[in-house]
Amino acid sequence: MTVTAQPVVTLSAPASVCSNESPFTLTANPAGGNFSGTGVNASGAFDPSIGPGTYTVTYVYSQNGCTGSAQRTVVILATPNTPSILRNGDTLYTTSSGLHTWYRDGVAINGVTDSVLIIPGPGAYTVEVANSNGCVSPISVPENVVSTSIVERSEPSILIYP
Repeated sequence: MTVTAQPVVTLSAPASVCSNESPFTLTANPAGGNFSGTGVNASGAFDPSIGPGTYTVTYVYSQNGCTGSAQRTVVILATPNTPSILRNGDTLYTTSSGLHTWYRDGVAINGVTDSVLIIPGPGAYTVEVANSNGCVSPISVPENVVSTSIVERSEPSILIYP
């Protein structure tokens, strides 16, 4: 009589990911088994877009009539919605809460993390928001600013002489 040992199976998965992250492949050993669970296909591709929640992933490997398995829990964290930019005179703002990163012409504006931005000059402005989990929203639609104010003259612009 031959006794075959149960295979030692390992499964690696991140403890948590944001819901807007790209799909990724889980790692398991020995290779050649099957993955199962919500959000994962049989070859181990996991898609966080299934939405926030706690999900259990299982990997099963069979060899010489013996089966081994491993499980991991993956927490998918909520991602903030895409913020909208509103304008009031020389001020841009968003109603999204969190830590804001404002951009002017694609370059981050240093030191501005509030939901309100006093427009420093013309340009295409966008914003993204990070929540307390560290998940970052998609970037907003640009708000194009051509002018930040109207200059009023205190003297007449047309002078008539006799």
